[in-house]
Amino acid sequence: MSPTLPIVVGITGASGAPYAVRLLQQLVAAHRPISLIVSKYGMRLLDTESGISSIDGLRDAIGKHDWDSCVQTFSNEDRGAPPASGSALTAGMIVCPCSMGTLSAIAVGASRSLIERAADVTLKERRKLVLVPRETPLSAIHLANMLRLARAGAVVMPASPGFYHRPKQVSDLVDFIVARMLDHLGVEQKLLERWQECYFSRLCFPACAARGLLEWQPITEGVMKPALLVFAAGALLTVSSPGCHNPAANNDVVLLNTQGLDAPTSIAPSATLTVGLNVQVGGCLKFDHIESRRTASQVDLTVWGRDIRTGFTDGAILCPRYFLELHEYQLDPPFQSPFIVRVERGRLSPLTATVQVQ
Repeated sequence: MSPTLPIVVGITGASGAPYAVRLLQQLVAAHRPISLIVSKYGMRLLDTESGISSIDGLRDAIGKHDWDSCVQTFSNEDRGAPPASGSALTAGMIVCPCSMGTLSAIAVGASRSLIERAADVTLKERRKLVLVPRETPLSAIHLANMLRLARAGAVVMPASPGFYHRPKQVSDLVDFIVARMLDHLGVEQKLLERWQECYFSRLCFPACAARGLLEWQPITEGVMKPALLVFAAGALLTVSSPGCHNPAANNDVVLLNTQGLDAPTSIAPSATLTVGLNVQVGGCLKFDHIESRRTASQVDLTVWGRDIRTGFTDGAILCPRYFLELHEYQLDPPFQSPFIVRVERGRLSPLTATVQVQ
């Protein structure tokens, strides 16, 4: 695996300490370098909600060995620390939890502390900035600040867990939000099973169709109606099939979700660079091609697929389960060192790898 840039993590005084602790645990488990900044009220929050009263206590909660290999801490009062400069490269920043005072300061570019300055730098350098507020209810001022930040390029991610995964304990709710944070930071996670396209079709079809109990509504006007499961007992259950549409009249090329990027840490100047892309296919999607845009020091890759439902105008197309498929992409020299490989993923943050040429 190639070396990765640090993720800046800020912890402020909004309720939600368990989210911060779990996020750090997952980042170090993924061996991601972390530049950690905890505000005075962030430390007070950790003590109040998680019984962690110091940085050493947080280190113990995360795990000393992983902490020592991944985490570098900075004082929130030190606005001359590396995260305060755009020349210090990072993989983005997350403030979790993010108090409304911090969010407001970032929205107006106040930069009164290292967390606020680092967030300001992240925005101006066009890097990923994720803010995790937990305030409720929200005033018009809060909403205006969030809108301003969203327009500036930040991801505003309120700590509002879903329930469709049927959580059994508080940690399940925490994992739901942390999983979404990791997705947006470009860190692979297995905390939460992903919602599958045609999810209910996958669950219900094998058991019901064999008995002749499954009946589908036809597609009309390019959109599949909800499926009707007709049981022998006469009970009717209407089930939505998320993502099951019929793009017959449109371009069927779609952006595929790349969940992993493998690249060597270094190569010889005359060598061919081979990178591996773990691409999510299946469902109603299949791999089509990889598009590349290259400069001397960077290549941007986009993985495209096709929707196998295209061309069907009558009846439902049942989509099998998703799976990961490895695709390799080769690049010929010359390369400028360091050479950056970047994989675009739509609304998710891109995957990146840095390759030294030596």
